[in-house]
Amino acid sequence: MITLVSGLPRSGTSLVMRMLGAGGHPLCYDQPESFECAGFPHVDLNAAEGRALKWLDPFTLGGPPSGRAYRTIVLTRGPHEQARSMLRFVAAALGMRLPAAGLVEALRRDTPRLAPFWGAYGPVLPLTFEDLLAHPHETAGQLATFCGLPFSVAMAAQVRARGPQASKEPRELTMAHDPALWHGAPA
Repeated sequence: MITLVSGLPRSGTSLVMRMLGAGGHPLCYDQPESFECAGFPHVDLNAAEGRALKWLDPFTLGGPPSGRAYRTIVLTRGPHEQARSMLRFVAAALGMRLPAAGLVEALRRDTPRLAPFWGAYGPVLPLTFEDLLAHPHETAGQLATFCGLPFSVAMAAQVRARGPQASKEPRELTMAHDPALWHGAPA
């Protein structure tokens, strides 16, 4: 079985990859910067078997090929904090300042549209970035159970405390957390 770690950029997917690696789940790529999936035509699925693979933005990358068993960990994040994180990341990585107008609304619109992709490939574990930060041990337990791993404190230790701004936004459950919207997923 291949474990897919999915969400839109800056939703906590890299953190979950680090947590899984710390818990002993093999990863498709050894280095955090190479967690990104460049699209399924570029992934050796034989080598990915039994490993975790980060799957960002299914709109762009498309879905994995059929004929394999997958489980998907879905990350979402409050749209205001996610937009702020995206803008900071782009500024730091590319030296560009992008306009914030419309980004929050785009995240609110696009996140629920991904739900059919997430549920089409097997069992789904929905998580929020806010829960990762607020409840790292509980979230690590959920990840371990979902992936058939023993619980490891090392998984929770991957979560670093954030400043107070990280917890100001209320947890926003989107339509992406409604299993009835996931094609093929149990309700």
